[in-house]
Amino acid sequence: MRGRDHDPVSFLRKPNNAMSDIQSDVLQEWRESAPYWQQHAATIRRMFAPVTDALVQDAGIVEGHSVLDVAGGPGEPSLTIAQIVAPRGTVVCTDAIDDMVSAAKDQARDRGITNIEFRQCEAESLPFADDTFDEAVSRLGVMFFPDVGAGLREMLRVVKPDGHQRYGSACNIRPGRAGRSRCVSLC
Repeated sequence: MRGRDHDPVSFLRKPNNAMSDIQSDVLQEWRESAPYWQQHAATIRRMFAPVTDALVQDAGIVEGHSVLDVAGGPGEPSLTIAQIVAPRGTVVCTDAIDDMVSAAKDQARDRGITNIEFRQCEAESLPFADDTFDEAVSRLGVMFFPDVGAGLREMLRVVKPDGHQRYGSACNIRPGRAGRSRCVSLC
C-alpha cells in the first residue's frame, strides 16, 4: 500500500558511511593501478588519441591557451595538450590520486614537456581562482567524480566567461551555462 511515507527507491539509498567506503575502495584501486598506467603510457596515449583529438578540436584549443585537465590520471591528455598550446600556453593536470600525478610528472620529464603544472586535488574542490583558464577538459574522468554535479560546477567556476569546457565520457553531459560546456560522447 502506498502511503505518504512510502519511498519506492529507499532500497537504493545507502548511509553516507557506506558511500564513503565505496569511494575509498575506488580510490585505492586507482592508487594500485597507477604503475600500470605509467608502464603502458605510450599504448594508452595511442589508444585514446581519437578522444583527445576530438576534445582539442571541439574546445578550440590552440597555441597560447591556458587549459585545465581534470582527472588527468597519468598525464593524458594533458601532455598532448601542452604540446599544442606551447610555447606561450600552459596546462594544469589534476588528479585525485597522488600516484597518478607522480606518473604524469614522470611522463612530462621523460618527454621534455615543461609548460605544464601538476596538482593533486579532487574535481569537487579545485584549488584555483574563478575565471582562471581558457578551457577545461576531462577525458573519461567525469564518470568517476564522486559528485558529478559539484565537479562540473567547479570546472565552470574556473573557466573564463568566454572559455569552454569539454568532456570525453560514456554519456552526454550538457550542464551549466548555455554554450559553455559540451560532452564529446563516445557512444
